[in-house]
Amino acid sequence: MNTVTQGIRTQLDRTATGTLPVSRLLAGLRVDGVTLPGGEEHLLTSAQGEKGLFRVLSPWRGPWSREANLAPRALLRPGVRGWAGEAWILGFAPPTSASGPGGRASRRLSETLKAWGRGVDDSAPASVARWVRATEEAEKSYRVLLRAGGGGG
Repeated sequence: MNTVTQGIRTQLDRTATGTLPVSRLLAGLRVDGVTLPGGEEHLLTSAQGEKGLFRVLSPWRGPWSREANLAPRALLRPGVRGWAGEAWILGFAPPTSASGPGGRASRRLSETLKAWGRGVDDSAPASVARWVRATEEAEKSYRVLLRAGGGGG
């Protein structure tokens, strides 16, 4: 497994949902010291080349997809996480073990989102956008579980 692939897996393993928008994934890889000479293009190509490990989901399809994914990011305010049109990378590695009711709930949530993401029709922008929204809500739920002391991971 190459460094970029391992870096992607490491970043996704740190999340409750096993998925991240490309902008957050890139930022995490840079913090970990993973070199991406081609930036976002290199990341997407690496992830798309590992069909059994990752799936790239983006609601933008067609010749305008690159511009649609790159242009609006400059308009985001600091602290604003991703936007619905941004590509997301979904990992298929099994979830890390966690104990307690919160751990079981987070694993179930993660596995549900992975199953949905594996089967979502990526040619239908609305379907991908619904999956993205559900993923964001799952992250919020996970944070609530952690605050409540339910554990998880």
